Parts: sequence; C-alpha cells; structure tokens
Amino acid sequence: MKCRRLMNVAELRGRSELRAAGFRHVRAVLRQAGGIETRVLLTSDAGYSPYRVICTTRDFLAQHPEIVAKFVRASLKGLARLSGGPQGTHDMIATLNPALNAQWMEFTWRALRDGHFVTGDDPSGSQLGQMNSARWNTMYAQLLDLKVIGKPFDPSTAYTLQFLASK
Repeated sequence: MKCRRLMNVAELRGRSELRAAGFRHVRAVLRQAGGIETRVLLTSDAGYSPYRVICTTRDFLAQHPEIVAKFVRASLKGLARLSGGPQGTHDMIATLNPALNAQWMEFTWRALRDGHFVTGDDPSGSQLGQMNSARWNTMYAQLLDLKVIGKPFDPSTAYTLQFLASK
C-alpha cells in the first residue's frame, strides 16, 4: 500500500478508498470544510493513550532549570487561557499567522474543547500538566513489548512534575 500526503480536503470528497490520519478534532474540520462524512478510530480505544509532552534532555534540564520552569509555566498559562476562552489566543495567532481565519480557529477550538484535549476530563483545568503513573506504566509496557523501547528502564524516570507546583 502506498501512502501519500493529502494537501487538499477536496481530494477526500467522493473517494471512499482514501484514509486520513490525524488528531480527532480533524474529523470536525473535514466535515465542516468539505461536508465529508467521517469515522474516527481512536488509538486510545485500542488501549494506547500516550501523553503529548514537552521534551528536553537531562543535561539541558540540569544546566538550565530556570528556562525549563519558565517554559512549562508559559505553556500551562497558555493552555489555561485557551481553555477559558480562545479570543486572546486567536488574536495572537492571527497576528503571527494571518493565513488562519477566525472561523477556522473558532471551529478548531470548539473541537479541542469538546473532545477534552486541553483540560482532560476535568473542564476546570485543574489537571493541566498532571500525569498519571499508571498511564505512564501502561504506555511504557506497550512500547517495550513492541520493541520501540530497546532497553528496560524505570518509567518514572521518563518525566518530572517538579515544575508544576509553580504554575
């Protein structure tokens, strides 16, 4: 099977043999943009639910903890602001990328909000940045079993929550 990148939503219209992969909110975008009926197969429904994380090296973390702390705080502040309402965020995005129109940004924000992609299951935002060790252990075991991880290690060493207290 040959895979190629679709660059236009119109390519999917009327072509049931084509498939598109992406984040769940893409379904809503496709439906709105092209009236395309979609079906979503979530990897989490199959038991794989990875975190979307911010990565750095141990060396950078050790040498520049203040930069990491500022980056984490800014990221959490931005996510909290976005979850509370998109207008200020959308205004900034429009300034930085005028190609994105307000209708598309609003539509995407609603899909992210309604799918609990930013806040998780608690819409208050109190869980922003939090991680669950059981979820990490499950993901670690899956990746080890699939040989994506070549050498066993303690999965609790793969992440830190040390910068969350100062959000």
